[in-house]
Amino acid sequence: RRTVAHRTLTIEQLRELRDINLDDTLSFARDWFMLSFYLCGMNLPDIAHLDEEMIKSGEIVTYRRKTKQPIRMMIQKEAQIIFENHRDKLLIGDKAYSLVKLRNQLQTIAKMSKTLPKNLTPYFARHSWATIASYLDIPEKIIGNALAHANTTITSGYINFDHKKVD
Repeated sequence: RRTVAHRTLTIEQLRELRDINLDDTLSFARDWFMLSFYLCGMNLPDIAHLDEEMIKSGEIVTYRRKTKQPIRMMIQKEAQIIFENHRDKLLIGDKAYSLVKLRNQLQTIAKMSKTLPKNLTPYFARHSWATIASYLDIPEKIIGNALAHANTTITSGYINFDHKKVD
């Protein structure tokens, strides 16, 4: 099992991030983060390469750029709203919007909060989705499939295991 520093937000922290009042620049960074979470932790480079037809159809059918693993999912209402609100910047893939810029903006948002981790990065969306899915008893294999992992060994490193279930 891989040892990965857990980058997981609680449901309360996700709600705070979703609801925090921000200017346009920072709200765009927050919406990228939330979009990743709503799309089962989809990586931002993969989101940036979605096409208009996928979004219009309400279903994503593509491959993860890093692993070439298939991705197939319905676009949920919350994600659809973000696509519609940022169609001009988000679609299809404002390639100039870098992960470094996003990380810096997320850390600026975190400084405005008392509960968000100061080292907030886009990967928190991916890890948080995997952990919350695990809390909901979604099998690790399904979580790995949603994350487009090649095997579940990788997936287990994304989940911050809830020891309360064992207790």
